[in-house]
Amino acid sequence: MSKRLLVLGILLLSFVMLVVPVQTQEATEGGELIMMQSADVIAWDQTRTTWPSIRNVRPLYDTLLTVDDNDNLLPFLATDWEISEDGLEYTFHLRDDVMFHDGTPWNADAVIFNIQRQLDDPDARGHVRLSKIQQMEAVDDHTVKIWIDKPNGDFIYVVAVGTDAYQISPTAWGEDGSTFHENPVGTGAFMFEAHEPQSEIRYVKNPNYWQGAPLLDRLTIRIHGDTQVRLIEVESDNVHYVDGIEPEDAVRLQGDGKYVVNTPVGPGVTMISVNTSRYPMTELSLRQALAHAIDFDAIIEEILFGLPQRSRGGVSPNSPYWTDDLPPIAPYDPDMAGQILDEAGWLLADDGFRYRECDMDEEDPPEFKECVDGREKLVVNIISADFALWGLFNEIYQQYLTDIGIDAPIKTAEWNAMLDEWRENQGNWTFGHHSQGSFFAVTSAIEAAWAPDAFWSIYQIDDATVPYLVEVAEELQATFDAFSATTDLEERRRLSHTAQRIFLEQQLTIWGWHSPWINVINPAVEGIVWELGGRIPLFHKAWLNE
Repeated sequence: MSKRLLVLGILLLSFVMLVVPVQTQEATEGGELIMMQSADVIAWDQTRTTWPSIRNVRPLYDTLLTVDDNDNLLPFLATDWEISEDGLEYTFHLRDDVMFHDGTPWNADAVIFNIQRQLDDPDARGHVRLSKIQQMEAVDDHTVKIWIDKPNGDFIYVVAVGTDAYQISPTAWGEDGSTFHENPVGTGAFMFEAHEPQSEIRYVKNPNYWQGAPLLDRLTIRIHGDTQVRLIEVESDNVHYVDGIEPEDAVRLQGDGKYVVNTPVGPGVTMISVNTSRYPMTELSLRQALAHAIDFDAIIEEILFGLPQRSRGGVSPNSPYWTDDLPPIAPYDPDMAGQILDEAGWLLADDGFRYRECDMDEEDPPEFKECVDGREKLVVNIISADFALWGLFNEIYQQYLTDIGIDAPIKTAEWNAMLDEWRENQGNWTFGHHSQGSFFAVTSAIEAAWAPDAFWSIYQIDDATVPYLVEVAEELQATFDAFSATTDLEERRRLSHTAQRIFLEQQLTIWGWHSPWINVINPAVEGIVWELGGRIPLFHKAWLNE
């Protein structure tokens, strides 16, 4: 194991994140900027979304408000807003000069439509978050009032800033949105031209954009999941912008000395997602053994060149909710992992794997439990994707698990297909490398989807039926609801620390590290405006000095 890590670590020995200054020239109009992304759009209306998907569609859409680097709210499509003293009534005052790309006006009715379409779709990513809305009213064309059932400290970020607040054209949506993907329409700086699935998205500038027409004529986003292909395209100067690259790719780009390499750090965490609803991951002892089985410190130092910070409670040190007053994280100790498994009855056999005695005549055995000749084999099914380093990390985890006698087959799928199986809790997966980023630190008690009923649940506890896990889910849901309901920062801290402590005590996931988001930009590009802590590039003011 260590030899493999050492070889990969040597490849990264010269890795340094470099920001190359560029000479500022007078901005010029025209040209085509080409981005390259690792994955395609999964829903043009963003009822389902991922970070690559957000970057892919962001040129089309605007939100009511935006935020600065400290999550302070700023005007955008809405010029002003008020929240009543009881925290139940929200009023937004809208710009009067905004049009959709199809020529229809953006107004209060459109704002209500974009909320209602998510309330009407129980599978929409924003459905649960917006379901606290009790009433909406278009006071006039440029004033919207929204009432919610009880105070909620995060609601304004949900309804006005995140992807749930993207404004799409009601006219383009039509009766049911079934053809919206053919020509998606928003209010953004760029207009849809064409989409070749899994290949390319083409945009043209919006000459009537409310912030002024973009300087660029065109914006093209090419899609390719193969990191090496993206590397070749960057080195050949065929693309202007790439993100989500692997560290070894950045080594070469840094060596060229002609690229801008940025490393913004936003709220987010890399982890091992464990499926607490699937046997045998329902057993706390197994989850605890797995936490001792993997040497995250070695991975961080030797694979990632020490760049990330080890995660303790799923909250990064720059978060208002970080604390060191938590139970210690499980240290790497394969002997301890083996002892825990021994005590749980999982004993090593001559073939190098662990087995436990089982009852061939057990009534109503757990799904996926296989008892053969009076014993069952300890199997942890790993779900993986052909995305960035995910496959490599899962292979490393697989070796660690094999070293302590766990059979750990890997199933690899295309990125979006894997996400569907993982989120919808399909198949028999129980374990997998995963990374999530939160939009805003101030709304993230844990920097991933930790609420039991979350759309992108990282541990599937909402499907658990084992009594103690049902109780844990109820406690966490109550903690989440209380956190969301208050705006008092000290109380939010207390509740966040409660949630972090439960995750560690119950080993509901295995926290890995907090990484920067790496993006690489050709120095010919100037004028990028960054959103969400440098994770989303906006090109409405960008230009090419080629």
